[in-house]
Order: sequence, then structure tokens, then C-alpha cells
Amino acid sequence: MDEAQRREQDRLEAEEYARQNAVELERRRFEEEKLRLAAEAANAEVTKAEEERRLQEAKAAEALAMKEVREMEARMREEAVRQEILDKQEIIERLEWENQAGETARIEMEEEARKREKQRRLSQKNRKKEADKKIQQARRLLSEKEKEATGLMSAIEEVEGQMQAEQQAFQSAESRLKHELARAQQDARKNQTEARRVADAGKRKAADLHKQLQEAKQELARQKAAAEAEGQKNANMMKKMRDEAKAMKAKLQEVAKRKQAEEKAAADKAAAEAKAAHDANWKRGDFDFSLRLRQLGIAATSPDVTVESKKISGFLMKLGGSLRPKWSKKYFVLDLRWDGFLKYYAKATSSKEKGGWALESVTRCIAPSASSKKYAQHPDTIIIETEERSIYCRAPNELAKRHWMLAISAVGNQAKPTSPQ
Repeated sequence: MDEAQRREQDRLEAEEYARQNAVELERRRFEEEKLRLAAEAANAEVTKAEEERRLQEAKAAEALAMKEVREMEARMREEAVRQEILDKQEIIERLEWENQAGETARIEMEEEARKREKQRRLSQKNRKKEADKKIQQARRLLSEKEKEATGLMSAIEEVEGQMQAEQQAFQSAESRLKHELARAQQDARKNQTEARRVADAGKRKAADLHKQLQEAKQELARQKAAAEAEGQKNANMMKKMRDEAKAMKAKLQEVAKRKQAEEKAAADKAAAEAKAAHDANWKRGDFDFSLRLRQLGIAATSPDVTVESKKISGFLMKLGGSLRPKWSKKYFVLDLRWDGFLKYYAKATSSKEKGGWALESVTRCIAPSASSKKYAQHPDTIIIETEERSIYCRAPNELAKRHWMLAISAVGNQAKPTSPQ
């Protein structure tokens, strides 16, 4: 292998190494981007879970507050009913006690009056009997005991005085009992007034409790509305977060798809480049000119060009001469079997070449510009450029021109023929 071939091989290896490094760098960038997007998605999921947990805690707190309010209302109602019942029981017991006391006093006074009346009557009857007996005895003994008449009359007067005193005492007791009964009735009326006052106070207290209950209900409704507003706010926030997460997911999917497409395009491009490099490697053992020309889009057969698996040959007009250049017909052979040279001969049967160029030194094969006046009369001209010079040739027709340009380009240092700008 000569120095030019080694340089070319080193250059190809350097390009392949640079291309592999570029692909690896792009792959690493894609992996880092994918990890970053995955981390952002995980953070979004964590934030979403945290917001859902806060929403559940808010709902639980709302339910607990509702339960405490209902329990407070039930306790207030029970306390109000219990207090009202206790107040009514106290009033009823007081009234019953006072009525019972008044009734007992009245019954006692009436019993006492009956007893005194009975005693008075009994005492009066007995005394009357005794007096009658004494009067009879006195009358019987009047004649015998005239001295005792004065004493008997005194006794009668004394008994009548006692009876009068007892009657006055009975009247005094009756008057006292009537006064006590009137006072008891007055106390009962006072107690009824007090009971009505207590009942009115109970009603006012019940109204106050009802008012407090209504205020508590209003406060509860306000708190419930605030909790519902907060819940709606949290729901809107959760919806916004879900939409953002959905958009982020779509963005991630789009980025992943784009990355996959770019990666696939890069892989396809690399595969195409590798295939093109493989197809263009004329040094490999299975290289076939006819197959290569078909790959480049041209038929492998032509009446003016002979195409074999490792060789292409045919006549071209070559421009030669330094002082007075002129066109001369030469037989060109592009042979890959031994030395990889493009040679030309004077005739097809000549064994000694007139000249040639190593394929490694061929840089490109182009057609002259259509606006060039020098070659306007020869449209089938091709220019073979090497590292040292340019060789001008003319093909017999357009098809032969394409065969030679594609063949030289396929084994030279370029992928396809070029037209100058």
C-alpha cells in the first residue's frame, strides 16, 4: 500500500471515528433529555399526588367540621330541651308544693275550726245540762239552801262568761284562719305570677337559644360555602395541574417521537452512508461494476461502453498537446483487478498503455458548464480531475458519457458525478 492509499485510509478511519463520536454524543444528549423529562414527569406526578392528598384532607376536615357542628346543634337542642324541662318541672313542683301547702293549711284550719265548734257545742251542751241540773237542784234546794242561790247564780254567770270567752276565742281563731287562708291564696296568686314570669323568661331564653342556633346555622352555612369554594378552587387547581400534566405528557411523547424519528433518520442516514461506502468500496472482492451502475440508476449495457464486473472499457476522444491541443481517439480502460488504474491506449488491441492515473488520485469527474463557449459545441465532454491535472475527454453520446462519469465517480474520491456551478 503506497503513501496515498494510507493517507486515504487514515482519512476514512478519522471520518468514521468522528461520525461515531457524533452519533454517540447525540445519543447521550437524547438520553439526558429523556431522563430530564422523566424527572419532570415524576415531579409532576408527586405534586399531583400531594395536591390530591391535600384535597382529601380538606374534605375530611370539612366532614369533621360538619359532624362537630351537627353534634353541637344536637347538644344545644338537648340542653335547651333539658333546661326547659327542668324549669317547667321546678315551676310545677313549686306550684304543687305551694298548692299542697295552701290546701293543707286550709284543711288543717277547717279541721281545727270543726274541732273547736264540736268542742264548743259539746261543752255548751254539757254545761247546759249541768246548768239545768244545777238549776233543778237549786230550785229543789232553793228553799233548803237559799244561801246557796247566790253562789249558784255566780256559777251560772261564770259559766256564761266562760262560754262567751270561748266563743270569742273561737271567733278570733276563725278570723285568724281566714286571714291565713287569704294570705295563702294571695301567695298562691303570687306564685302563679312568678310561674308566669319564669315561663316568660324561659320563652325568652328559648328565643335567645333559637336565635343563637340560627346564627350558628348561618355561620355553618358560611363556613360550608367557604369550604365548598376552597374545594372548587382546589378542584380547578387539580384540573389545571392534570391539564398541564397531560400537556407535558403530550410534549414528552412528541419529543420522544421526534427523538425517535431523528434517531431513526440518523440511523437510516448512517446505514445509508455505510451502505454507500460499502457499495463504493471497489477494493472489496465482490464489487461489481454492472451492479454498481444499476445502483446509481443507469443500465449496465451500452453499445459504446463495455461493462464487466471488474472492468469498463471503450473509446473516448482525449484532448492532448500543450502547444496546439487537439482531440485524438483513445481506448480507455478502468481496470480494478490488479493495480486500480485508469489507463488509455492508442488502440483497443494495444498492450502498452499511453498513459494513466491511479484511482486514488482521481478527485472528481464532472461535465463542463453548459454556458462554456469552449465546449458548447461538444456537449458530451467530461473532465476527469486528479490531484495533479485535469483531463478533458469526449464521449460518443450522452449514454456513454453517463456510463464513464458514473463509473469513474463510483471508484474515485466522490460519491456521485458533479456538474459545475
